[in-house]
Amino acid sequence: MNIDAAKNLVTKVLKNAYDEENFRELVHNLFDNYTPLQEHPVSGAYIWDSFKEHIISYKRLAKYETNGQTVDVLAVCVQNGSKLEHARTMLRNFISKYLNAGRGGKLRDAALVAFYAPDSTDWRLSLVKMDYNYDVNKQKIENVFTPARRYSFLVGTNEQVHTACKQFLDVLVTGGNPTLHELEKIFSIETVSNEFFEKYKELFLRLAESIDNIRQKDIRINSDFELNNITTQLFCKKLLGQIVFLYFLQKKGWLGVDKDQPWGTGRKDFLRSLFTKAVNNGENYFDAYLEHLFYEALAIKRPDSYFERLGCRIPFLNGGLFEPIQGYKWDEYKIMIPNDIFSNSNSTKEGDIGDGILDVFDRYNFTVREDEMLEKEVAVDPEMLGKVFENLLEVNDRKSKGAFYTPREIVHFMCQESLINYLYNKVNCVQKELAQDQQPSFCVFPKQQLTLAEDICEERVSKQALSDFIRYGDIFREHERASGKNNTGTYEHKIAPEIKKYAEEIDQALADVLVLDPAIGSGAFPVGMMNEIVRARLNLLEYGYICCKGDIRNSYTYKRHAIERSLYGVDIEDSAVEIAKLRFWLSLIVDEYEPKSINPLPNLDYKIRCANSLLRIQGSLFNAQDIVDLERWKDEFVQESDGRKKKGLKTKIDDGLSKLAKEGEFDYNIFFSEVFRSNAGFDIVIGNPPYVQLQKMKNDIIKRGVHAGKSFQDLYREQNFKTYEATGDIYCLFYEKGLSLLRNRGVLCYITSRTWMKSNFGEPLRDLFVKHNPLLLVDLGAGVFTTATVDTNILLVEKKGYEGKTLSCDYKDRSQDMSVYIQQYGSELSFTSDAWAILNPLELSIKSKIEKYGTPLRDWDISINYGIKTGCNECIITTCQDTTIDIYPPFF
Repeated sequence: MNIDAAKNLVTKVLKNAYDEENFRELVHNLFDNYTPLQEHPVSGAYIWDSFKEHIISYKRLAKYETNGQTVDVLAVCVQNGSKLEHARTMLRNFISKYLNAGRGGKLRDAALVAFYAPDSTDWRLSLVKMDYNYDVNKQKIENVFTPARRYSFLVGTNEQVHTACKQFLDVLVTGGNPTLHELEKIFSIETVSNEFFEKYKELFLRLAESIDNIRQKDIRINSDFELNNITTQLFCKKLLGQIVFLYFLQKKGWLGVDKDQPWGTGRKDFLRSLFTKAVNNGENYFDAYLEHLFYEALAIKRPDSYFERLGCRIPFLNGGLFEPIQGYKWDEYKIMIPNDIFSNSNSTKEGDIGDGILDVFDRYNFTVREDEMLEKEVAVDPEMLGKVFENLLEVNDRKSKGAFYTPREIVHFMCQESLINYLYNKVNCVQKELAQDQQPSFCVFPKQQLTLAEDICEERVSKQALSDFIRYGDIFREHERASGKNNTGTYEHKIAPEIKKYAEEIDQALADVLVLDPAIGSGAFPVGMMNEIVRARLNLLEYGYICCKGDIRNSYTYKRHAIERSLYGVDIEDSAVEIAKLRFWLSLIVDEYEPKSINPLPNLDYKIRCANSLLRIQGSLFNAQDIVDLERWKDEFVQESDGRKKKGLKTKIDDGLSKLAKEGEFDYNIFFSEVFRSNAGFDIVIGNPPYVQLQKMKNDIIKRGVHAGKSFQDLYREQNFKTYEATGDIYCLFYEKGLSLLRNRGVLCYITSRTWMKSNFGEPLRDLFVKHNPLLLVDLGAGVFTTATVDTNILLVEKKGYEGKTLSCDYKDRSQDMSVYIQQYGSELSFTSDAWAILNPLELSIKSKIEKYGTPLRDWDISINYGIKTGCNECIITTCQDTTIDIYPPFF
């Protein structure tokens, strides 16, 4: 099929309401060798009972077989359009039952499904694929039950179909019979993410050039920016973040709502409509519209949220996102960003018209739902936005590569492992308060201001039970729903009985957990922890193990509680801090469904801080009352939405902190004092700290604050880290700092370079680890980060004495679920401060024999040195595969 015909076909099918004949035409051109079917719709009494209230009918349109796998093509008519958005789990379960021998007793591998409703011109095109099976009793994958995964495009007359069209084109133009794997690639979220980042980066660079030009021409604007320490990069990142945030809001229908109309009825093209109005009136879009929208409409409370200037309702959001960055004087100076930065008629290399900010964003679908384990929407979601933002952190010019972004499956694994081990200790250990003479003085507070306790532990809930619950709780629940066996009294839950017995304790532990990411980046780990906490609490609730007791318990309240009470973060990059806050705010918007009133966002200035994580303040004890006052003001500040009161609280807090710490200083005991006074430290420290050789920081000079003029290398050496080595890496210091911030039996989980395992500079770090309790070591090798060739590993350490066994695994097969692979192939090893190596039982046996009968090189009275060592790799390494090297003859 030629490209023009393919474009016309996918546009005709996907940009219009569902039409069976059009959909059949797409299927006909997508598959060469398939079997078209003319079956009657299945409806009425033939719909399974548990789905009758949702499904009107379904119809099989075709059957396709590829490489021994069967794919059915279905059209499913649902009762109404709201089911397409709010009944996702039900729709997935319906297809899961169909594929899992629900019709005709035959198993099918996948289905290409059109979900549509009679009252809607929008519909969902989904690929539903069977997933792995899990047997709780045998602790391995078995053919016991089969949850399905669904990948979806939202298409139709009101939706943007740029991504769907683009990803179908490749298969249609090349022709042939796509494999199931190739079908999955059509629905790949990673393809969208990479494309969106490149577009976003180009928009950022073009906007930055425009702002630089404005600063050069207007000395007052430039002076205001310099006075408030606003860089061009910071301004542009904030502005793009504000605009993209509003794309999520207008998708929900929260912008441009008519007077007296409910939230959710606003224009889905509100930002574009304002631009059109600006152009028609000969006005500057940013100066005349966007700044007033940001800093008046969204930032100030109004009766019924009505904004006279724009003649519509705009929600008051709070939170700080729509406050002028660093307090710049937006209402005094005219920052006239050219309108063509936002929209123009330029032709793109893909053949689209317009490469401005609105032009690019208008081509994508935005969804406020983050990816779930079983449900993925191929659209720009907050998780993808986090990846884009983190990659943008280091982009200041067109040659920049961006930063490392931890893949979502690794974030998912690390958050689950940390939470499982935290819950195991928290639920099974009862705290007994120490007598005053037993309490050590370990931080800046007087002993009488601390509550320290020892743990008395007795296993009530096994680690395996907790692991199954955290990893598979929602899958078990999905299976029970799909099977129609939930709460019948005849079905045995797959969740271990001790989870139900101690559900209240587990839920309270999830509510109380304190988590820190000391290098927060875009917030991937704290957001991941929040999702795991919320998922676990919802599972306890929906299984009926938890009673609401009159309080409101749902996804929104659980998320807000975690954000306000449990999650902390620090980053040296101010733009990273803003990104992380944005992720949290977006996560709250997900769960506000057409509310009568929109809740103001929490203020996160003192939960996520821009600071140097590795610092501490040398000094004596501080005035306890000062600390108590700060904690009270911070607690009030989080939820305060009145602008005047919030400003007053912020002034009090900042003045109080300035008495305890000078500019450029940071100490967790001061800035997060509530954690150490109430809990004696964090329960979980998690993250992906930076990988930078310390010797490369000797010329990196601090420009502001009390340490100005000093190099970062000198600063870190003065902090007296035990793991500091001149030839070492900064991540070693993050390990040491993280462990020092944990409470007794707290857990630390990092992904870092694995160079510490065998290097000389890693010996102090290895010595530190074996003074604690390393629980898990996973070697990931190379290839985790697409922008770097660094070899990495994951280490999970508990703050207690070493028990002499560490579950260790070389994760070689990335196609397998990491936790299952570790369970199958991991070995328990014992480590010392000597070099660490992950060995299988056979390799371990050989090593033991060699050590028993041989003498290690370190025990020989000899000197071992390098010969000539060059760093000129170009002389040695060739990347040309066809090059023939004749200098030395082959050895065979």
